[in-house]
Amino acid sequence: MHNGDGSRPRIRPAVSNRFDSSSYYEYLERQTAHSDPQAQPAQQRQVIQPSQNSTQRPSPHTLQQNQARNQLHGQPAQATPPPAPRKSKSSMWLSAMAAIAVAALLITVGVVLLGPNKGVEPTPPQGKPATKSDDAPSSPDEPESTNEQAKSELETIVSDSKSDLSALEEKWVVQLSAKQPNDNAGDEEWDYSKILKEYQDNEKTYGTLAMLKSEDWSSFRVKDYWVTVIPTGYDSPEPALKKCEEFKLDRDHCFAKRLSHTKGPDGSTKLRE
Repeated sequence: MHNGDGSRPRIRPAVSNRFDSSSYYEYLERQTAHSDPQAQPAQQRQVIQPSQNSTQRPSPHTLQQNQARNQLHGQPAQATPPPAPRKSKSSMWLSAMAAIAVAALLITVGVVLLGPNKGVEPTPPQGKPATKSDDAPSSPDEPESTNEQAKSELETIVSDSKSDLSALEEKWVVQLSAKQPNDNAGDEEWDYSKILKEYQDNEKTYGTLAMLKSEDWSSFRVKDYWVTVIPTGYDSPEPALKKCEEFKLDRDHCFAKRLSHTKGPDGSTKLRE
């Protein structure tokens, strides 16, 4: 390198003077810029500054070149951006397990809220017809038919008892019961089935019995009663009351009754004292 007059330039020391703190390379750069103005833009273009808006990551080789140039021109070195953090396998497993648990919970809630109606009856399997259970409640007609059947049996007993009772005209007999359907005697509502059962139970306990309808005899005051008596006649009420005492029955369940088609109810009933 020569000056304008052809002489060699004198090389200055690294520090030009005590007031100049420039480095040797900065001194050369200034001298070169003054001697060759065309070189300044090229040198300035060598300093590559990464765009702030650029999303492309420079390669390691490019970063090293930029750092060397920055050091040459007195600019601070740019720090290498740290690598993106990587997720550990344990955190990935925890995230997967949490996602599975949330999905299972959503499925369970959906089944509960959107499940089939509990009131819908299941369809019977093919080839096996649905059958009625033995414990199924009976139809309303069955109790009625049973009650009507009991009434028919009571009427048969009354019919069979007429021949025995006709021989007891104007006699005193032991009366054990007098019941009427829909009567609430003894805090129990009576029907034909219960009247028939009571008659059968008394027959087992006291032997031969007979049954009459109260409206068929004038000595009874109230009609439509099914009356159970022992078909043994007495001339007075005392022997019949004696039987009640032997049976240990109170005056409400056993007393003496006169059978008559001519006399009225007055004086035709005798109770125990």
